[in-house]
Amino acid sequence: MDIYHQPAQARDEALYHYAVMLVETVQEKLKAAKEHDDFINHVIYAQCAMMDDAVLNTASSLENSVWLHNPLQARFVMQMRAGEVMFERVRELLHQAAPDSRLLVLYQRLFGMGFSQRWSERLRDKMPDGRYKREYALESLNALVPAGGQPLSAPLVVERRPTVRGTLLHSRLAHIVLALLVTSALSAGLQVSLHHVLQMALPG
Repeated sequence: MDIYHQPAQARDEALYHYAVMLVETVQEKLKAAKEHDDFINHVIYAQCAMMDDAVLNTASSLENSVWLHNPLQARFVMQMRAGEVMFERVRELLHQAAPDSRLLVLYQRLFGMGFSQRWSERLRDKMPDGRYKREYALESLNALVPAGGQPLSAPLVVERRPTVRGTLLHSRLAHIVLALLVTSALSAGLQVSLHHVLQMALPG
């Protein structure tokens, strides 16, 4: 289902509960992989924020009444401050001596698809330097994440390694597949069916 290109798409309880199921599935897979809580929180927050953004910014409040009753961010991370929080999380990540390369990819994909741009535009009064922060963060992330030959909508295989560069490898030894197919609503024609948001690949 393409929310941006099909704005008449029904925004009913079925769509909302499907999105909830997708987030819960990602949580379960990450916990099964024994990921630490901080990493899980980063991924879940990003997933919820992008789905909220995709749905809530493509129709009126009346049409989105079901989703507005309990947005995914409020349900899973107990806050609705993604536009501000994402900048701070990226800033902290970039200042780490050995940042998690999977999170670098996660935020590079988020920013590359325009999520932070939409938030900074809505928060321009609170964050007059929001555009600068976005550009700086995206440039910094792009410098650390290999560009590769795939579009933003393509699944990303992120292998755990001590170095930042050279982590996007299509390998059977990959520990995790971060497929940020978050939604076609986000400008790249991605699907709202987020069953590909995060797929686990066991070492083999």
